[in-house]
Amino acid sequence: MDTGGDDAPGTPWDIQATRWARETGQPLEKCYDLMVADWLWKGDVRPLAARLRSGHAPGPYTLKILGWMLLEEPDLKIENRGINYPVPYRLVVKNRRSRPGRRLNPETEVRDLLLAENMARLIPTLGYEGALARMREVATETGAAIGDQTVRDAYDKHYGKKSRD
Repeated sequence: MDTGGDDAPGTPWDIQATRWARETGQPLEKCYDLMVADWLWKGDVRPLAARLRSGHAPGPYTLKILGWMLLEEPDLKIENRGINYPVPYRLVVKNRRSRPGRRLNPETEVRDLLLAENMARLIPTLGYEGALARMREVATETGAAIGDQTVRDAYDKHYGKKSRD
């Protein structure tokens, strides 16, 4: 197999990037970015994984493609030079283990932390039930669908039930 010269690395993506750099005169890093984007567009994440594992950050073009591929829109099209191109693949996070139940939700963790901190801030002046009532008022005023039990659970998780007094 012709690898493009004695100094060419051995993976197909390294060979492609090295050849592009030699043929176009572009910097090797730019060619790597375009190569990773090309392989992503064709549904292969191996070059991206290899580059990330070796400590290389994707360039702007690859980051845009990754951003498009992470969106949940089923018929996503991107415009380039007046032409709309459908994004051919979507990247999805999957659990590597067959662990039952839903995955952790960082958004819920942040919400619970804020609820607990606000309760802790209000309790010294309003007491536990007064703080809970104030949290209910704020939820109603802002249209947040947060019930009393959610607030209690968040507070107990961060401060414990004994802190209610």
